[in-house]
This record gives sequence, C-alpha cells and structure tokens, in this order.
Amino acid sequence: MWLFKKGKKRALEKLQDSGDAIDQTICSLISGELDEIKSELKAARVAPLITSFDLYIEGLTSMSFDEKLPPERMRRDKLDNSEVQTIYREATVEMSDVQIPAEPPQKRMRLDELDGSAVQTTYAAKVKMSDVTKQRFTNARLKAGEALGNLKLDSKEIILAYYVKIMATLLEHADTDSARARAISFCKGYLEKMNSLPRIYREFRQALTGSPWEKAAASKPERVEVIWSVCNLNRIVFDIAQIFGGYSVFQELFIWPCISNKNNESNAEEFDPLRDLRLDKFLKNFCSVMLSFGHKSDKNTHKLTFPCSVTSNPQGQYLVVDDNATVLFSSDGKFVKSLTVPTGCHAMDVATDKQGKVYLLVTKEQDPERGNREQSYQVFLYNNNEGNHYGSFPLRSKSRGLKLAVNQYSDKSELLVLEGEKDKKLHARVEVYEVYEANGTFICQFGERILQDAQDIVSGNNRHVFVLDKCHESEKRILREFGEDRCQLRRYGVGPDSVAITFFRPSNNIIIISRSDANRSFEVAIHQTADSRHSNGGLRLLHKRKVEITGILLALHATVTQKGRIAIVIAKNSDHGEPH
Repeated sequence: MWLFKKGKKRALEKLQDSGDAIDQTICSLISGELDEIKSELKAARVAPLITSFDLYIEGLTSMSFDEKLPPERMRRDKLDNSEVQTIYREATVEMSDVQIPAEPPQKRMRLDELDGSAVQTTYAAKVKMSDVTKQRFTNARLKAGEALGNLKLDSKEIILAYYVKIMATLLEHADTDSARARAISFCKGYLEKMNSLPRIYREFRQALTGSPWEKAAASKPERVEVIWSVCNLNRIVFDIAQIFGGYSVFQELFIWPCISNKNNESNAEEFDPLRDLRLDKFLKNFCSVMLSFGHKSDKNTHKLTFPCSVTSNPQGQYLVVDDNATVLFSSDGKFVKSLTVPTGCHAMDVATDKQGKVYLLVTKEQDPERGNREQSYQVFLYNNNEGNHYGSFPLRSKSRGLKLAVNQYSDKSELLVLEGEKDKKLHARVEVYEVYEANGTFICQFGERILQDAQDIVSGNNRHVFVLDKCHESEKRILREFGEDRCQLRRYGVGPDSVAITFFRPSNNIIIISRSDANRSFEVAIHQTADSRHSNGGLRLLHKRKVEITGILLALHATVTQKGRIAIVIAKNSDHGEPH
C-alpha cells in the first residue's frame, strides 16, 4: 500500500507539473477518488471487478515511470477559455464516482462553471505512455468487461465496472487525436449499454415519474447514489468529448444516449441524464449541461429584454440581437461585449461564417429630418477577433431583409437574405431569398412562385439551403430544401407551430423549434434529412424534448455551435404582461 501511494503521488505530481491539456484534465478526473473506491471494493464479491480496478490503479502508478517528452517534441494547441480553465483545475480535487452521500458535495468543476480567465494557449501531451502502461489499461478494460458479464452484480457494482471500462479506455487511447476520438466513440457505446439497463431505467423512472411512494423511496441515500453516479459518469464523458472531440466525435454524440428501456415498448419515456432538470432535486452536485443566461443583470452581464436573433461563432460564443443592442456572450454565458451600431440603426438579424466574421442586418430611416422615413437595409461587417466594425454594404434598393444565413463552400462565402417585410401584426411576407457575395455584390434571387410566407432560413451542407415557410391559405408549415442549383429539391411537412430552424453540419441534422401548450412551453426536435439520392424522402425524427417556461412565449430563435450545443433565445411576457 505504501508503494502504491508513493507511485500514485509521483504520477499525480508528474501530471500536475506538465501543465498540458491531456495530462491535467485526466489528472483532475482520476485523483482523489481512488482510495475511497478501493475501500468500497474490499467488500465486493466479484473477483474480476476487483482485478479490473487493481489493473486500473497499476496503470496510473505506471504512468509515473513513463517518459516525459522534451519541449521541442510538443505541439501547440489552441483552446478556448472554458477548455483551458478545465485543464488548469487543481489536479488534487476530490471526486467520488461510486460512494455518494445523500447530499453529495460539489466535487468537480464543470465546463459551464468556468470563469474563462486563463490563458488561451497550452502544450499538448508531455508524457508518452509506455507499452506497459497502456497494457495495464487494456487489461483493466477487458477485466471490467468480464465483470459486466456477471448477472449477480448489483447496480453500484455495474456502474463501477462501467467507470473502470470507460476511464481505462480513455487513458489507453490518450496519446493522439485520432485515438482519443476513437476512444470517445467507444465510450458512447458503453454509455448506451449502461443507460439502457432495465435496473438503471427503473431507478430513473421511479424517481422522476413514479408514484408518490416510489418517489419517496428513490430519495433514500443508496438510490440517490445510483442516480448521481450514472449522471456523473455521463458528464465525465461529455466534458472530455467537448474538450478533445473533433468532427467525428460531435457527429456521434450530437444526440446523447438517454436512459431508456430498449427491451420494453418503443414509446416508453426516456430520461436525459445531462438535461432533465427534474434530476436537480435529487442531486446537489448538478450534472446538467443546461445553461441559462441573459435573464439577470449586474455589472458583469447584460439582461436581455426582447431578443430577436441568435447565432454562434467558431469559438462557441453566442451573438444575440436584443432590441437595439447586439451582445456577445462567452460559451459559458458570460457577457463579453456589445457590438457597436451607428445611431439610428436597428439590428434585425445576425449570422457568422466559419472564420468567425459577423454579418449584422440593420435597418435605418433614410432621412427622418426631411420627412423621408423610408427604411434602408444594410449588412454591417465585423472582424472575427475583437468584433470591430470594418465595413458595410446595402441591400438592393427595393429589398426588405428579414433574416440572414451564410452559405460557405471552398474558400467562398455567400450571404443569404430572406427578403420581405412585416405587417403590423409582425407577420412576415417573404416570397424570395437573395444571394450576395461576402463583399456585398448581388448575385441572384430565388424562390419566386415557391416561397409564400417564409419564417426562417439556414444553410446546410453541400450548399443546400433550408427555408421554413408558411402557406398563405392555411397555418401549415413547410420546410423547403433548395439545392446547389437554387432549385427546390424537397419539401417536408412540419408541425403548424414550428417557428425556427437551425442545422448541425457534422451529423446533417435539422433542428426545428416549435411552440406548444398555448405558448407556455416549446419543443426542440432533431430530425435527419432525406438522403441526397432520394428526392421524396421525409424527415426522420431522432429526438424530441419539451421545455417548460414561466410566462407566455412571444418569439423563439435558435442556433447550434460547432460542438453541438443548441442555444435558444426566448422572448416572452411574464404572467403580468411584462416583456422580459
């Protein structure tokens, strides 16, 4: 035991001193909890589970003897503030993934709790794991899999076996980007299996939707322990995926594995371990990735009053058009700055391209002092670093821009503008969309005799464009897909209460936002679009989530980040009729 503790201490010290992305993050995940888990396993009755944990510990100890790479062999990675803050967390922070008290204390910093004050550049791997170390993690993973084959394991032991299997997999493949992506993909499969176990599903169902007696029983410490451990393990993988995941990882994990009962009826309720707010009352250490911002005001933030548009940039930051202001929020929801707009201009919509350049659609009365109150429409341009205004261009003289989108391909960018106007009831009348080059040169317009009352526009993959349209003769909503040649490829029937759309490129998913319950809630539905080879295919619903609100909805707008975080801005009235 003395030798183990000494080896563990050396491993942690080496990881802490390295100050790199991989080492420090993994260190913050593995330190502190080992002794507690080890003591819990003394009473375990399953030998493979004990062996797997011993091998896992041996792998951590072995890392203290591995080669430390010289600086000249290290590459530099650019990370955003939230990622670097996670990396520089104290490596000795306590964490318990198995034995959780009835009121678990806060153990581990989450990505949405970071203050974004660290430097933005760090080194990558400084410790090269030896074959001996990797083999220990491989053996730990295999033994954990063997332990999971024992049907006599209780819920706590099952979760521990999955913990060892997942953490050993991540450490076994921690040395290259491609290996990490592969490991995270494997971990998704492990989570799917754990989250769909009948006994795990039963714990969540009884706690969240069971009878009063079942809910009371679910509040007991040992039941809370199981629920928290499952949620926490899901959150560990989520955080690692957000930091180290690439295109393929976000494609795989855009729809997170839910707690489900695959052996039961297909319409059985599912529970999202990362987003179901009902879990918060059971867990003092929240595992939720849900984040709310803009509803409070202090010296460090900006309170939104009537947001009318939202987009995200490559850094995962959010740009929100709010009444007469355009506000930039960090990825963790903190106020960064407001974009400057000339006096008299009113912002209407905002979009960004892959390089982070900002395109802001504004309107202004042409000459109010001389009585000319006719509106002129312009697009203001901002750079991708400080968000400074560096130019603008007008829309065509008769254009009435309502919504923006950027279509980017190769090294070119096209700006798509839904052209129309709103009547006094804020109903849009849009019959075409216009296409401009990034410098303002008008290219063409499309959608004549097709679009009727377009509500929203978003660019997809392969230069495709999606427009949410409404029929004049009814409240029916149609999602129209235009191809590279500007011709309509497909039309999809969507719900009559659909109001906003956004598109996630890695997985080719369209996200549709709809009102529900007399504007007391809204739904987020993720769909798979039709295969490009089949022109008559329909949308396939992959996942749907309902979100309750207080007050009455006035407007909804949505975006999705490159890492798959869906952001929705809500304009609503309170029950007393006050806008906020």
